[in-house]
Amino acid sequence: MSQGSLRHRQHATTSSPRTSVSDRPHQTRIFTRIAFFAQKRWNLLVVIIFMGLLGLGGRSAAAGSKCVEEVLRLNGRGQATVPTAKIFVYPLPPRFNEDILNTNPACNTSMFSAEIRIHEWLKNCPHARTEDPENADYFFLPVYSTCYLTKNREAVAKLHVDPHRYQRQIVAQALSWILERDEYRPYLTRKAAADHLLAATHDFGKCFTYRDMGHGTVIGDGLHEHASLLHEMVYLQYNGEHSTKSSCFVPGHDVVIPPVSAYESAPDYRRAKAANNNGGDAENKQDGSGDKAGKGADPPRLPPPTVYFRGKSSWMWFGSDDPGYSHGVRQALHRMYAGDSLINVRSPPADSSPRHLSSSSSSSSSSSGYPLAVRVRVSNEKASLQDYTREMQEATFCLAPLGYATWTQRFADSVQFGCIPVLIGDHTEWPFSRFMQYSTFAILISESEARKPGKIPEILGNISRNEASAKLKALHEIISPLFRYSHAQVETEASASTNSVTKRRTGHDSSEATQCWPKPLLRAFAAGQSGGCGACEMIHWELSARLIATNKAHTSASS
Repeated sequence: MSQGSLRHRQHATTSSPRTSVSDRPHQTRIFTRIAFFAQKRWNLLVVIIFMGLLGLGGRSAAAGSKCVEEVLRLNGRGQATVPTAKIFVYPLPPRFNEDILNTNPACNTSMFSAEIRIHEWLKNCPHARTEDPENADYFFLPVYSTCYLTKNREAVAKLHVDPHRYQRQIVAQALSWILERDEYRPYLTRKAAADHLLAATHDFGKCFTYRDMGHGTVIGDGLHEHASLLHEMVYLQYNGEHSTKSSCFVPGHDVVIPPVSAYESAPDYRRAKAANNNGGDAENKQDGSGDKAGKGADPPRLPPPTVYFRGKSSWMWFGSDDPGYSHGVRQALHRMYAGDSLINVRSPPADSSPRHLSSSSSSSSSSSGYPLAVRVRVSNEKASLQDYTREMQEATFCLAPLGYATWTQRFADSVQFGCIPVLIGDHTEWPFSRFMQYSTFAILISESEARKPGKIPEILGNISRNEASAKLKALHEIISPLFRYSHAQVETEASASTNSVTKRRTGHDSSEATQCWPKPLLRAFAAGQSGGCGACEMIHWELSARLIATNKAHTSASS
């Protein structure tokens, strides 16, 4: 799915239709035989139980196939079916990584800490790592450049010096270290570093800072000696903006990864929200077809869906307000929706009684399952951890508008809280979009639409409760574990149960998530090879898919 156009109109669900009898000819023949035996006075109770088990099995298999097809594209369609890429990790001295972390332990819990998590995963991941550079498909530079930046940022900010200069310097020093060693130099230069990986988890990825946008990789602070290598390297970065004004990300070359969320340990929120938003049941009861709703019964009053955003609406750069911050989107959100407001998005049916109408205290859905109103909560004030957690938990839709860059930590937070992310940022590629069908768990809105008064409530008001439930289900059971970097969190969940891969990884008892994940990914989690880093496994899958595509292209060219 192309992420450049950013349209909200493509909606899909992860609900799985029951498999019809015509689709199960083998089961039909079995049922016929069972019915014949029943006529011969076999125990009817045993027959019924056996038929029920077969029927459930058919629906379960269909559900798994549906999930793979609609949410993940890890199987088929020319993509990788098994991650095969081998990565060699350069044995850089501790001053490039561990020493930096030891002097600034806060880096390990920062939203920028993916560079640390990926390195740790590679050190403990034999199915992705190789100790022999001759067998490597990719080469990873374990440089904690963003942590180094964070360490020195406050000090240099007082001097009004670009804090990214330290970041550039340590990357340049790492490249020099490799080039000075005969045993490693040939691997760095043989493909002009096009098979080398560098985690660039700061705001603008390979550009280091917005001042480098439009100019590619900077050449100052010692990097001028390695400009050609830096230009060709593959960057693992949060920033996926590929507008004509920016050269900080190259689609198909660099890899977009999610930022680290501080709320990866929030499975209870996801589980509770998925349970409380059972789309099928809620939809049936709203339209009068539920068990408790008799003919002509009034639909129950359900609370309106909540649209939530809390974040800055301005940015100061060295004492001056940045007029281009967020492309005016956050400013518009605060101007139009600041506070807590209930916005009607459709009129109630003509025969509705007054108790069905939206009010400040409650609101119902129409008989079609679409909300009559949406509640919008927007604030630019800082909240306590407790308040932020509660607000994210209560929200149905979480706005994730671009800020300093087009990516935002709120996207990662919303995925972990089970809040449907509403992504706002033009010309942007989102994490793992090669494999993930974003329309099944997120909503994409263009910057111009977000700035129009009333447009966001209108768009989200056209999401039925059933569709919202399907998105929450996809978030909880499939997407959330693949956006996590946390090692300790997965180990904690795993200790609660050892007989269910799904429960260990998602905190959910059903087997639907395992059906939606391909077997190689399941094996990596079950064997503990993933280290709990689902995002790392997805990076490995992305690199493997590129390797397969490259090999196919070379084969076709040679033939």
